[in-house]
Amino acid sequence: MLYKQIYNYRKNLDLSLQFRKNLSLEVIEQNKKTLNNPEELYKLSNFIFKLDTKNLKVKKWSDTKVPILYVKSTLNNTLFTLTDTNGNVLYRSSCGMHGFKHARKKSHLAAQSVGIDVAKYCRKKRIKEIHLRLEGLGKTKKSSISRFSKKSGVRILTITRIVNISFNGCRARKKRRF
Repeated sequence: MLYKQIYNYRKNLDLSLQFRKNLSLEVIEQNKKTLNNPEELYKLSNFIFKLDTKNLKVKKWSDTKVPILYVKSTLNNTLFTLTDTNGNVLYRSSCGMHGFKHARKKSHLAAQSVGIDVAKYCRKKRIKEIHLRLEGLGKTKKSSISRFSKKSGVRILTITRIVNISFNGCRARKKRRF
């Protein structure tokens, strides 16, 4: 009964091949004396657990779905928002968050600092690939994206431009008469 429990425990842990060679059922049967002692059995289970946690795979971004980076470049500001595929915000940054105020927010330097900030976050989280979505009419789009791509080393899979088109939405203003 005890051997079956240990066998099932080992089977459920999905240990590496090297560890399975070291701890086969023959080795356990040879050491029956240690298995009858509950303290030794507890030490053995801790040993198995420690070796198993060393072999665990770290979940990388490439294993999960690729995140989306929204770049909204307005006439007065530049906003970066990094989301997962469900739309949950992972990280966001803007020129105002970096200490730029009023007219300085629309400068290329401010937009580049936002791009560098998001690039640091991507490097820290080991994000390898993203989808890029561009919004807005601002002039700082190109400089911020180029700085982001140079600093982060992230591969941009797709670039999509988001254009708001009204399908007979609000009533237009009356025509101006001269």
